[in-house]
Amino acid sequence: MLEAFFSGILGQLQAEVDFINTLVPHGPTKGALNEESLKRILAAFLPSRYALGPGFVIDSFGSRSTQVDIVVYDGFTSAKLFKAFTQVVFPVETTFACLEVKTRLDRGALGELADENRSIAALKHYVPAVKRIAPSVATANAIDFSELQTRPPLTFLVAYRTETDNPLTVRKWFEESKNK
Repeated sequence: MLEAFFSGILGQLQAEVDFINTLVPHGPTKGALNEESLKRILAAFLPSRYALGPGFVIDSFGSRSTQVDIVVYDGFTSAKLFKAFTQVVFPVETTFACLEVKTRLDRGALGELADENRSIAALKHYVPAVKRIAPSVATANAIDFSELQTRPPLTFLVAYRTETDNPLTVRKWFEESKNK
């Protein structure tokens, strides 16, 4: 049943994107509308803690990512910097994931995507580890101390069309790319 549900959602998204791509001849407008379609689907399924927006991810050491199509960030604790502008700046500490959306992916675009991914992976948290104190699950009336290493946001690529129908070919393009 879940497979049929998600297949239906994917079909709905694909139909909307196909409709947009048929109606809109302008590439950047087409891309922006395709991003909005994906954001609408994601927003419907994500818990309310997670918010979505386009922009740049920054760290406290002066580094920033390239422009990210969809940033998934903590909507409860994140202060969106420069909120008045179209592009928003998100602190890496409150960013969970970054999604790049491509209407059409070809071999040449993978180098650009690798550069974007590198700019995100290079961001550093102000605190490299978060200390956690919690009631012990093993011993009654005890406290567990642990440390969780911080990490850069997860990165994802969503492509509506590719030069090939075979996902293994896309993987081969990536593996053969100099810009992994």
